[in-house]
Amino acid sequence: MTQTNSELVVYSITREDRAYLAQTLTRMFRNYLDIIAPDEKELLELPFKPKAVLVTQLSRKTAVELFPESKIIEIDRMVSGYNLERIMMLPQKSAALVANLPKSSALETVNNLYSMGIKQIKLVPYWPGSKIETSLYDTVIYTGFKHYAPENMKNYIDIGHRNIATTTIVEIIKTYNLPSECLNKYTENNARQIVNICYQIASAYNEAKNIKEVFEQQCNLSQNASIYIDHEDVISIFNPGAEKVFSVTRSAAIGTDYRKTLSGFGHVVERIAAGKPLNDHFITINEANYLLTLNSIDAESHRRTLVNLTPVETLQRSEAKARKKMHAKGFVPKYSFSDILGSSETTQKVTQRAKHYAESDATVLIIGESGTGKELFAQSIHNASKRRGAAFVGLNFAALPESLAESELFGHEEGAFTGAAKGGRAGLFEVAHNGTIFLDEIGDASLAMQVRLLRVIEEREIMRVGSSRVIPVDIRIICATNRDLSQLVREGKFRQDLYYRICILPLRLPPLRERRKDIPDIMRASKELACLDKKTVDELVASIAGLEYDWPGNIRELKSIMQYISVMYRERTEQPVSARELLNEIHYQFFGCSGISSKKETRQRQREPRPAQPDRQGSETAAILTAIEVLSQSGRPVGRYSLAKTKELRHLNLSETRIKTRLKKLADQGYIVIRKTKQGVILTDKGKETLRRSDTV
Repeated sequence: MTQTNSELVVYSITREDRAYLAQTLTRMFRNYLDIIAPDEKELLELPFKPKAVLVTQLSRKTAVELFPESKIIEIDRMVSGYNLERIMMLPQKSAALVANLPKSSALETVNNLYSMGIKQIKLVPYWPGSKIETSLYDTVIYTGFKHYAPENMKNYIDIGHRNIATTTIVEIIKTYNLPSECLNKYTENNARQIVNICYQIASAYNEAKNIKEVFEQQCNLSQNASIYIDHEDVISIFNPGAEKVFSVTRSAAIGTDYRKTLSGFGHVVERIAAGKPLNDHFITINEANYLLTLNSIDAESHRRTLVNLTPVETLQRSEAKARKKMHAKGFVPKYSFSDILGSSETTQKVTQRAKHYAESDATVLIIGESGTGKELFAQSIHNASKRRGAAFVGLNFAALPESLAESELFGHEEGAFTGAAKGGRAGLFEVAHNGTIFLDEIGDASLAMQVRLLRVIEEREIMRVGSSRVIPVDIRIICATNRDLSQLVREGKFRQDLYYRICILPLRLPPLRERRKDIPDIMRASKELACLDKKTVDELVASIAGLEYDWPGNIRELKSIMQYISVMYRERTEQPVSARELLNEIHYQFFGCSGISSKKETRQRQREPRPAQPDRQGSETAAILTAIEVLSQSGRPVGRYSLAKTKELRHLNLSETRIKTRLKKLADQGYIVIRKTKQGVILTDKGKETLRRSDTV
């Protein structure tokens, strides 16, 4: 084997390290030396005897055995400074592992970092196979070889391959008698690297400084008392709010131990010294009440602490302003369970069930006829729940065109459609975030809208009209309907999956005819009767409570009667009306007949021959026949649902159940024909003739 004078063999155990060393040396000595970096097999088959072999500590033994006559140069290494700013930003007095292989390289890397000025943290050498308890550390620093580092660490910092030290470069130059310009070139490269490192560290320092300045400005603008205590228990931020609370100037506080500055406030010092996070802890200072919050900035040492004191008075003012704004927008419910009137067993049971529902966040479905107080119960449930401080937002599907319902509920982006608000607008689901949304008359929602509602209920996510951005919402949903949703499901008019998603906590409200015992309670609580004397009120209440009447309009109808009474009484202030006169007027105006009808009188009339058609039924029959004709002429299907929406029947407050009963009776009497579901109802010749003669059944 012949010896050559222009080849430098580089031998390292790892392929990555060989490649890095060969690349670095080729860049330096490309005009003078051939750099060869063989693996172990290629090293054994090397056809020449190199003048020198560059080795690491681990590969030295093999090189000495194979090339006893060659010069063996063991590489000295130094860190490059890559990512040094990340190490500099680690919390002071914290600890980090430094991973390398073998143990001597790990120790050498630690010394390299210490020599570069890393003094604020403790560096612990680590190598594969060492017995160090890695769970005690969050951060590991490694030199390009991550597989040398332990797994499942919180932070990994790669400082790159360690450079070849200048002493090794000098040794190579001397061995091959190379010109000194090679060393100058290498020194220049190192100098450029050092300058870049300095720039990086300076940039990181300036960024940290800017962040601190912005943070300090925010603290100074805050009305709260804010104090920042560093790792040495020294105050570095003391805002105007803190000056006011503790009667200490900023200049006197900055740079001092917090225990000394706050010595007159032992209970505050005690909380800070405990080193435990606090959130809105109630505390009193100089007879003023505050909420104390302590946040630990350095999770490892618990020594960097941000102290924040919020005046309770400030919170109360802010809450009052927020409530005022919510009231102005109509997002604050005004009813609670105390507003639900009635001492009957039926009312007490349904109220107790609603109170139980208020403790849950599950969706509620309130079912009841028109006028039974569905929104009253919805607001009461909200005000008794954990969401009572947030918004209560309501939407009635029966009162809103389908074209507007989507943008009202989900909001829209600017330009989403013609007339869209500039800048976009939040929908009711967004407005109700952290609160409750009340979807009234959900049975009137279109099938397309039902699909979108199903996604919101399942995912608690919405997308504005014209946007692809998903917005999460935290809401409680309460639905209400006066329709038979299960029947609508069977008819294909309501989605079955949506029905089961909203009918988690069903609440059926009884109609007034099933809770007649509550009529006196409701009437006596009404302000409308406050202008009547007690005797008149007692007679009025007893008489109306004793009526044999179905109350199709429920409580709403009863309240309308009381408002009518109030107006009639005010109009007769010079000659007050008697209860008897008022009752006769009520019967004539509201019930379509004259004379008081008590339970006793009703039973008496039932024993007497009855006229073929009572006036009330007659007026209803005429209205129903008229509505059927109007719908038929317009080409629309005729059924109890469509009839209930016509202007001819709306003023009568007829429920769908009552309309269904009247239609069946009219069919039995030959005035109409009820065809299959989708074909609807048609007038017979007898019905048309009756309508033309304005006669009633």
